[in-house]
Amino acid sequence: MTCVSITTPLESGCFFHIYNRGINGEKIFYTPDHFYQFLSRYRILLSKYVETYSYCLIPNHFHF
Repeated sequence: MTCVSITTPLESGCFFHIYNRGINGEKIFYTPDHFYQFLSRYRILLSKYVETYSYCLIPNHFHF
């Protein structure tokens, strides 16, 4: 598995597994509204630039 630093640009035509988790496994989503707000911001800020094949939101981390 290759870890990509945050400074590595995303390249057209490539697939990326982007994920993040809370410090020490702490929750980053506490209520159902937090999940909704995260996806809403993702849609507004990123969806016109990337094509998402799948995602998973878990209380202490996410994957795209």
